[in-house]
Amino acid sequence: FGSSVSIVFLETAVSGMSSMRDELVARAQIAEQANRHADMVHFMRQVAEMGTTFSHEERNLFSVAYKVYIGDRRSARRAIRSVGTSAAAGDEAQKAAVVEEYLSKIEGETRGICDEVCRLIDSNILPTEHSCEGRVFFLKMKGDYKRYLAEFAATADKEAAKQDAEAAYSTGLDSAMAELAPTHPVRLGLALNFAVFHFEVMRQSDKACALARAAFDAAVGLMDSVPEDQAKDAQVLMQLLKENLALWTADLQRDGVDQDGTAVEDFD
Repeated sequence: FGSSVSIVFLETAVSGMSSMRDELVARAQIAEQANRHADMVHFMRQVAEMGTTFSHEERNLFSVAYKVYIGDRRSARRAIRSVGTSAAAGDEAQKAAVVEEYLSKIEGETRGICDEVCRLIDSNILPTEHSCEGRVFFLKMKGDYKRYLAEFAATADKEAAKQDAEAAYSTGLDSAMAELAPTHPVRLGLALNFAVFHFEVMRQSDKACALARAAFDAAVGLMDSVPEDQAKDAQVLMQLLKENLALWTADLQRDGVDQDGTAVEDFD
């Protein structure tokens, strides 16, 4: 009920805009300021379904809306799994059954969000996105949401999600390396998250290290020439690459130790 009321209010507040697209973007901006991310998703989904090229601002609104929307559910899933582990260890059968039921609900919501994002990217966004930066941005985003699916999907679906994630990341990285500067935040962000995918999902510490190190080494000598509007994001991403490299290198040096990925950081 509350979400419906807020959407009606936002529609009224921006009714004087010149086009439906402008109105939807304005509503999404207001919803973001109010921390109403479900409303943001509602509005940016409609923008995506228009099937026209995203501006830089629209691209970021779309990403932020779904980032929070999916992030809440990924956090909830981790917390619920922890409760379930404790219940099982304590031989609390009834509580464990309730946890499994609730976990199934959260995973169903997560699957629905991931499927929606990937459908919008494949059907509505990429066909009209002609800039390298935009295509790499959305291929990275598709790879991320396929990675989120692979975190919990059953065996057959997990393998399909892994393959789809790797294909999206790989295609994006090939384009980024051909056309974007090594210090470009979109290129760095894709390299970082592709490396996280290798470490957390594929359990390939060596590939994660190689990818992260290649991205870091290619950019580190050029940081003084990064454009001002990209400098902050580039610096954050270089720091994340450095931190994860330290973590993964230590992992490679520990024979027989499980890779739990607890300290791994990605960039949305």
